[in-house]
Amino acid sequence: MNGALGICLQGAHPDLIEETRYDTNLAKKIHDVNVKVETYKTRLDSHPEFHPNHTRECSVNVSSSYSHRKDESQIDNFIQGEELATEISPQCGGCRCNKCPTVGHTYSFKEEQELKLIQENLEYDEVNQCWITSYPWLVDPQSLPDNYHTALATLERTERTLKKDDQWAKTYKSQMDDMVDRCVARKLASEEVKSWTGPVFYISHLAVVNPHSNSTPVRIVFNSSQTHKGVSLNACLAKGPDSYMNNLVGILLRWREERVALIGDIRKMFNSVYLKALEQHCHRFLWRDLQQHRPPDIYVIQRVNMGDTPAPAISTEAVYKTAELYREDSPQAANLLKHSSYVDDLIDSRPSKPDALKIAKEAEDILAKGGFAVKCWQFSGETQPRVKEELLKLDLPEKSVESSDQGLIMLKGTDENLRVLGLGWNPKQDTITYEVTLNFSSKRRGVRTGPNLLESDLPSALPNVLTRRIVLEQVMKIYDPLGLISPFTLMAKIYLRETWSRKLGWDDPLPAELCKLREAKFLEQQMGQLPEARLKPSPAFNHVMIDLFGPYSVRGEVQKRTSGKAYGVIFTDLVMRAVHIEAVFGYDTESFLMALSRFVSVRGWPEIIYSDPGSQLIGAERELTETWKSIDRQSLHKSGTENGLTWIFGPADSPWYQGAVESLVKSAKRAIHFAINNQRLSVQEFMTVCSEATNLLNERPIGTLPSADSELNILTPNSLLLGRATAKNPGGWQPNGNNPGKRYHVVQIVTDEFWKKWTELYAPTLVIRRKWNTANRNLRPGDVVIIADRNTLRGDYRLGIVQEVFPSQDGKVRRVNVMYKNFQIGEKVQKYKGHNEAVIVSRSAQRLSLLVPVDMDQDQETKSEAKESV
Repeated sequence: MNGALGICLQGAHPDLIEETRYDTNLAKKIHDVNVKVETYKTRLDSHPEFHPNHTRECSVNVSSSYSHRKDESQIDNFIQGEELATEISPQCGGCRCNKCPTVGHTYSFKEEQELKLIQENLEYDEVNQCWITSYPWLVDPQSLPDNYHTALATLERTERTLKKDDQWAKTYKSQMDDMVDRCVARKLASEEVKSWTGPVFYISHLAVVNPHSNSTPVRIVFNSSQTHKGVSLNACLAKGPDSYMNNLVGILLRWREERVALIGDIRKMFNSVYLKALEQHCHRFLWRDLQQHRPPDIYVIQRVNMGDTPAPAISTEAVYKTAELYREDSPQAANLLKHSSYVDDLIDSRPSKPDALKIAKEAEDILAKGGFAVKCWQFSGETQPRVKEELLKLDLPEKSVESSDQGLIMLKGTDENLRVLGLGWNPKQDTITYEVTLNFSSKRRGVRTGPNLLESDLPSALPNVLTRRIVLEQVMKIYDPLGLISPFTLMAKIYLRETWSRKLGWDDPLPAELCKLREAKFLEQQMGQLPEARLKPSPAFNHVMIDLFGPYSVRGEVQKRTSGKAYGVIFTDLVMRAVHIEAVFGYDTESFLMALSRFVSVRGWPEIIYSDPGSQLIGAERELTETWKSIDRQSLHKSGTENGLTWIFGPADSPWYQGAVESLVKSAKRAIHFAINNQRLSVQEFMTVCSEATNLLNERPIGTLPSADSELNILTPNSLLLGRATAKNPGGWQPNGNNPGKRYHVVQIVTDEFWKKWTELYAPTLVIRRKWNTANRNLRPGDVVIIADRNTLRGDYRLGIVQEVFPSQDGKVRRVNVMYKNFQIGEKVQKYKGHNEAVIVSRSAQRLSLLVPVDMDQDQETKSEAKESV
């Protein structure tokens, strides 16, 4: 829209923001909050839709919190590193970010155009065997403002910084002299300064502290991003593709592919490409050898500067062009330079050492024809790097530290931990190493002032309060692009993800339970002794365990088209493992009691019945759970007490308490499923199937099988119930005569024979403990625990407090009562508002995880007192 105030632009066309420049020199204070204000200026005359004579500038102020922008930028970089080799491009079919490549292309349209500029600007000097380039300008260099005074002010600040430390000043000056000696920079004569009529721009330089190096405490950094009147050099230059370099993960994988690994380092790669005159004068800088009493001299940078936006793409393209130009000399070396290089690192692996030496020598020869030099090469299995003529020798004698010029040729890192694309590598052992450091000391100029923590310092040296900022900083130090140590780092990243889901601030204390929840494990307690009832011979079905299974669909007796639900009630003898199944057709207590009455009418009243409380049956359907809930336990107790029966309910969600019947439930359901499949039976048919399943389970062998030379037959529950292993009538078995005494004597013989076999074949299998062999701390009242509930959604949990414990005869606590808040699904924060809302449940110790022991504070005080006394 064109109006009196100019042209109003609307939309997200990429060309409208392609040449945006911003000014970060302004700051405002709004509502007592410091914010950073950036002024964006867009030149409209660069767009083809606008006439050149109608050049205008439009400005808009964008305010945002500087600290938050910095934090978010660090997070973005961290996430990008985590997503290496996990993303596809483009990420969507209708991408509007203008960063994804179009179909059939490697780069976006904008990146392709910028790369084309860089490629066209590179020129090869055959005489001097080097590359010369001009920069990919987004604006006319003639429009660059005069920033001499800004550069002078920065120089004066740098000089004041260097004057504070003689070692810093000496190091800085020697680095500047080295740039001049290598022809990277040169001083301009006054005549050349006056005669130059082209564009001019000054680059400020500053001292960056390098605390990890004793020999180089500071280093020179040329700041091409410094702005003057809203303009910086980098804002005027095209960057080229973000991912123009080879895939980092792919290079690392190929590096570990063959037997012999090798790495090389191109010396001063960026400085190996020359700049044309215009670019040199747009890279002027001021220097006077720290002689502050005189005006500074004017220098120009003659090579590609490391701090320039297009520097990586220009130098990388120069290496690629060199490889293609001399591919005929060595196709394998050319492929190494094109596909196994990452900035100035050459990384590859070969089947044998001679192959590795050969390709390294050929790659170095090709690079030399493009004006590049390799600092040194390191091969796996060797402790010292190789240079030039040493590549011609298969084996080299070990060098002493004094004879080898370690300071000049050593790659980044130490002898046992070289840095290879951020990874640590021990070349002698050919292993990847990770050095994890913890340092929570205060920072000075962005550098930790104290030493790294030692293992002996932990955990006392950890901060009392951990925040998201502290944890993220420590996690970001661990660089693992291949994911080799993910089993160790994944938990910390999961903790960080939890802080985002809880919407915690950067400096908010992390909850106590955040880490503990992830580390929580189910408690284990030594398996208790078998109850006496399991090991003492007794009448059939004297000690019984019951369970409910189903439901099954049955037809109506009168109206055949109607359907009802039927369940099976399974009774199992704890000693002889016999089974009895009754069918029930109602949910209520009366239906269950009638099934119990039918059972005791056939088998007699048991002495003890054990059962699950039924509220959380493993794998139970909703109807089955409701059936258990509807049964009145008081009625069961009353009915049983009148007939000498004791009813014992085990803790909920503890299938091992019902282990004797749970396995038989599976067998019964499997037998019924094979018999009826998905058919809808009548009531009589379902009752018949239950009886047949009962006999089938009672014919199963129990205990170990007898040996081939044993006189014993197979031992089954029917051996006692029927006097024979199966229900089949053997014929002719009845003794002669009608004397009752003789008949009774025969029955006693059969019974004694069963218990003899039971003792020999089955009893030994009961005393074997296959798990839970170690005794652990008993739960105590007041312990804070996590309750494992199989019915809750994944990721939800309940915090509970142990109210009462029930020690077994051996003193071990295996069952407790736990109080917890009855919260609704989706309620993230659990707050206890009083006992009125609390629920008390009985749980097995194996279904709990100890979060905070009640005696933790006492233990910590005892340890601290002991430490102080020492």
